Amino acid sequence: MFTKMAQLHRGTAIALRVYSPQFAKESRHNSVENESEQLTVREVSEMLHVSPATVYKLISEGRIPTFRIGTEWGFQRDQIVHWIAEQTMNAFS
Repeated sequence: MFTKMAQLHRGTAIALRVYSPQFAKESRHNSVENESEQLTVREVSEMLHVSPATVYKLISEGRIPTFRIGTEWGFQRDQIVHWIAEQTMNAFS
C-alpha cells in the first residue's frame, strides 16, 4: 500500500491509499455485507481524508456516486471504493 495525491477540483487534493488489484479483488469478495454497506457524508469524508464540505462539493458537481434518502445523502461502500480506484488510475495517466 502507498499513498498517492490526486487533484479533484481546482487545487483540492486528496490522499488516496492505493492497494494492489489482488487486494481489491479479495476485499470485494470477502463479505456481501461490505458490498451493500451504506456510508454517510462524514464516513466518506474520512475515507477520502477531506472535509465534509469537500464531499458536498463533489456531490453538487456530480463527480461522486451517491443517492439521496429524504434530505440526507448516502453512498454505497463498493461504489465509493470503485470510484477511488478510478480516480487513482486517472491520477497515474
